[in-house]
Amino acid sequence: HVETMGMARRTSSPRLSYALRAPGGQEESHCAGVNALLLDETKGGLFSAGRDACVRRWSVVEDVPTCMAKYEAHAGWVHAMAMVQGNVLVSASSDQCVRFWNARSKDDLEGSKCRLVTNPTCGCEHEDYVVALAAAQNTNRVVSGGLDAKVVLWDVTKARACAKLEPGRGESEARSIYALACDASANVVMVGCTGGSLRMWDTRTRGMVGWSETSAFVGHGDTVRCLALDTQALLCLSGSSDRTLRMWDVGTRRCIAAAAPHRDSVWALQADETLTHAYTGGRDGRVCVTDMHTQSARTITKEDRAIRAIAVEAAGTRVWTATDDASIRQWAVPENISPAEVDTPRRTRRLGRLVGGVGACALRSAAAEEDAYQEAHMDDNFDASKVAPTKVIAGAPGIVACAITSDRMHVLSKDANGMVKRWNILQGKVVEDYGKADFDALIKEMQEERTSQSWFTADTGLGTVSIHLEPPTCFASEAYAVDLGVKGAPHDLRINIGEQVIKALFQTWREKRKALEAEARKSTNMSELDGCSRDGVQAKKDRLFQKLPFDFSQHPPAIMSRGENGVPWKREMNDFTGKEGPDEIPMWIVDCLLHNRLQGAETLVQKCTFSLLPLEGSELPHLKQTKLTAPRILHVAKIKNYVVQKLLDSGVDLRAEAGIHESSNSSMAESLVISDGLVDIIGNGRVLEPDMSLATICKYLCKRSNDIELFYCRRAENNEGIP
Repeated sequence: HVETMGMARRTSSPRLSYALRAPGGQEESHCAGVNALLLDETKGGLFSAGRDACVRRWSVVEDVPTCMAKYEAHAGWVHAMAMVQGNVLVSASSDQCVRFWNARSKDDLEGSKCRLVTNPTCGCEHEDYVVALAAAQNTNRVVSGGLDAKVVLWDVTKARACAKLEPGRGESEARSIYALACDASANVVMVGCTGGSLRMWDTRTRGMVGWSETSAFVGHGDTVRCLALDTQALLCLSGSSDRTLRMWDVGTRRCIAAAAPHRDSVWALQADETLTHAYTGGRDGRVCVTDMHTQSARTITKEDRAIRAIAVEAAGTRVWTATDDASIRQWAVPENISPAEVDTPRRTRRLGRLVGGVGACALRSAAAEEDAYQEAHMDDNFDASKVAPTKVIAGAPGIVACAITSDRMHVLSKDANGMVKRWNILQGKVVEDYGKADFDALIKEMQEERTSQSWFTADTGLGTVSIHLEPPTCFASEAYAVDLGVKGAPHDLRINIGEQVIKALFQTWREKRKALEAEARKSTNMSELDGCSRDGVQAKKDRLFQKLPFDFSQHPPAIMSRGENGVPWKREMNDFTGKEGPDEIPMWIVDCLLHNRLQGAETLVQKCTFSLLPLEGSELPHLKQTKLTAPRILHVAKIKNYVVQKLLDSGVDLRAEAGIHESSNSSMAESLVISDGLVDIIGNGRVLEPDMSLATICKYLCKRSNDIELFYCRRAENNEGIP
C-alpha cells in the first residue's frame, strides 16, 4: 500500500498539516480502512485502529455498538495494537511512533477522548513505519517491529525501550518486519519478515535464531504476515503471503504441519492457547478456521474486500472482521465446525503432518504442489449470500480523491460513495454539496482563467482532506484585504494567506499563551502600562484582522506536525494549553505566531515587472515611467487608476474630458470605478477585465512569468475590434 499522508515518514522539513473534519457528526466512525482489532471481553469492549490515524473503543454488549472513546495522537495510519496487563493500550503507527494509552481511567472516557500515559516524546525508536506489536501476558513488556527491520522491547511502566535488535546482524540484507509474537514473559520473540523469513529472538541472552540462512525457519516462500505463539514458546503458527498456514516446532525450527485455507495471502491470524484451531483472514476476503491436527479448514464467511484484521471471542462463537471499507462486522461461527463434517479435499489440500527431518526442498515442493492444486480447484461450495453479519459498526465513506481549485482557497473532494463536496480550507468547512456528480467535469468547470500562487498541497491519505503547509512555500500567496471581503480595509493592504491560516489554526494556543504571559507579568510586577501600550499598538490592526475570513472555531480540524525533537504529533485545535514550545511546535511556526516572522518569505518572487505603454494609434502620451514593478496580485483596475492619475500629472485630465468632477475626499473604491470607465488596458491583443491580476495575465495571456507588455488607451479609442 501507499500512504500519502505527509507525516508518514520523517523528512528534513517540519511540515504543518491539518485534517478537515467530516460534516454531519461522522467523527464517531472510522472514515478509512481498519487495520487492527482487539477485544476486551472483560469490559465488553472492542478496540479498532484505522487509517484515519485514530484508535476507537466500542461498547459491543448491546445490539447496536457505540463509540465510547477516541484515542488520537498518531499522525499516520495506525497498524497494530496490544493490551498490556489489562490497563495500558499500546498502538503503533506509520508515523514511526509507539504510543502508550491509559485504557482504564474513567477520566480518559470523559468527552470521548483519551490521554497518553506518557509524554508524547516517548516511543520513538523506529526509523520507518511501525506495523507490528506483541504483548506479554505476565509482564509489563511489549515488542514492536517495523519496516526498518528493527525489533524493540519496551518496558511499559517506564515507557522506554529496554532492548533493541538492530537490522543487518548476521545477514546480507535487512528484512522489513510485518509480524511479531512473544511468549507470556517476552523472553522469546518470533519475528516474521519479507522473503518468507521467520526468525526468533531470545531477549534474555540477546541471542538471534534464524538471522542467518543456516539457522532460519525455512518453509514460507513469501512475506510472513501474521504469527501466533503458545505461552511456553514451544509451538508457533505463521501465516504468509504464499497462502499457507504453518505450524513450527520452535526448538527444532522445523515445520510440523501446514495447510492452505485461503486462495490468496493470509493477512490475519488468531489461535486458541494450544494453537489447535487457527482463525485466519485473507486477501481473498475469506475468514476460515483450520484444525491444525488434521489441516482441515472451514470457511466462516466471505467479504467483498480483503480481510485486514480479525478478533475472535474467547468462546470461539463470534469473530469480528475489518476490511478496507471502514466498517467492522461480527460473524457467528457455525456450531458444526468439527473437521469430520468438512469436505476437506474441496477446501484445502492436506500437506500432511511433516515431522522429523523434512528439508527445505521437500517443504517448498509441497507448497508448489498446493498452489497447483488450488489453481485447478478454485470453486467451492460456500455460499456467502447465505451468511449475514450479526452486528455491524458502520464506517463513514472515506474521501478518495481531491483537487485544488484555481483560487487556491477551496478543495473539491470525492468520497468512496461518489459524493462530491467543495471545502473552504480557510475555515475548514463544506460550502457546497454536489451529491453524486461527475468529479472530473466539476474540476474542469471550476478551473477559471484566474490564478493564485500555490501555497499548500492536499491529499486524502487519512480518509479525509489533509492540507499541508511547508515553509517557505506556504507564505507564497497573498491577497488584498478588500478582495477577501474585509470592509473598510485599505485598498493596498496585502494579506499573506499562509500566515493567517497558521494563526487561525493556533488561535487557542495564542489566546492561552497570552493569558499565561499576562499572569507571568503580574507575578513579576511588570508594569501593566507597558503591557497595555504594547497591546494598544496592535489593537487597531487586530480589530481589522478579526474581520478576515480565517476562522476554524466552528469546524476545528486536527493539527499534525513535529517539533524540533523530531517527534510527530496530532491533536485537536482546541486541545493546546499554551505551554507548548519548540520541542513540540516547529520553530518556524512559533516565529510566525509570536514574532510575525515568515521563514524564507523573502526568497519568494511575489512581484512582476511590466511595461506600460500607450496603445499604437492612441493619442495619449507616454508616462514618465514606463517600466514598473508591482505585486503579482495587483488587479487591472488599479493599473487603470494609476494610468489616469499619471496622465493627470502630465496635463491630460480624462475625468474632466468625460465631465466627471471628482471631489478631493473621494474614496479609493470610487476612484477605481471612475477610472474603469475612462481607459482600457490591453494585453496580448485582449482588453483585460478589471479584476484580472498580473499573475493571471502572465500565466494565461502572455505565457511568461515576468517582463510583460501592457498598453493603455481611452475607452472611446478602443474601436478597433479588440475583444
